[in-house]
Amino acid sequence: MDRIIELDGAERTYVMGPVRTQALKPAHLGIERGAFIAVTGRSGSGKSTFLNLISGIDRPTSGKVRIAGVELGGLGESDLSRFRGRHIGIVFQFFELIPTLSALENVVLAMDLVGAIPKPQRRKRALELLDRMGLAAHAKKPPARLSGGEQQRVAIARALANDPPILVADEPAGNLDSANSERVAELFAGLAAEGRTVVVATHERSGLERYDRVLHIADGAFEERDA
Repeated sequence: MDRIIELDGAERTYVMGPVRTQALKPAHLGIERGAFIAVTGRSGSGKSTFLNLISGIDRPTSGKVRIAGVELGGLGESDLSRFRGRHIGIVFQFFELIPTLSALENVVLAMDLVGAIPKPQRRKRALELLDRMGLAAHAKKPPARLSGGEQQRVAIARALANDPPILVADEPAGNLDSANSERVAELFAGLAAEGRTVVVATHERSGLERYDRVLHIADGAFEERDA
C-alpha cells in the first residue's frame, strides 16, 4: 500500500525543569493514502501530540516522521511551513478563524499565505468551498455572526483551500451540538471517499464504524481497535 504518513520510532518528550514527560512513546505507524482514521483516547493521552507531529506543528524528540515520503525533520522552518501549507490542511477544535475577516476572506487568506493556487482563482475557489459546506449565503459574514457549526465548516473550507492530500482535525466536533457534529463527520467521510487522507482525533465513542481504522492512544502508546 502507498503510505502517505509514516512514523519511524517517533516519540515526543517535553521537559519542564527537572520534570520530563513522554507525551508520545516511540511509535512505528503507517497510514495509507486515502484512509479515514479515527484517533481516540482520553484527554492528555497523546492525541494532540500525535496530530502536531504529523502536521509538522511540532517535531519529534527522536525518531522520524515522513509525509508523502518527505522526512519533516530534514526541513528547515521556512521549508516546513511551505510543505505543510501545500500538503496538510488543519482543522482546529476552536476554529481559529480571524474575527476581523469574513468567512470568504478567511478562506482566501489561507491561499494567499501559501501561493499554491493562482491569485485570479482564489476568490472563486473560496466561494466554491463555502458553497460545498452549505455556507454560500454566509460568505460575507464575520465569524461572530455565524453559529459554532457554521464556523467549523468555514474552518474546514479553509483547511481545504490549498487542495491538500491530507486533512488533520483535532476534536473538530468538541464544541458542536449533536446535529452539527454529525454533519461535520459526514463531511469528513465524504472527503476521505474522494481520496484524501483524513485523520480525526475524537473523544466520541459512537460513529466509529464509519472510519477505516481506529487508533487508540493510552498514556502515549498506540493500540489498534476495531471500528
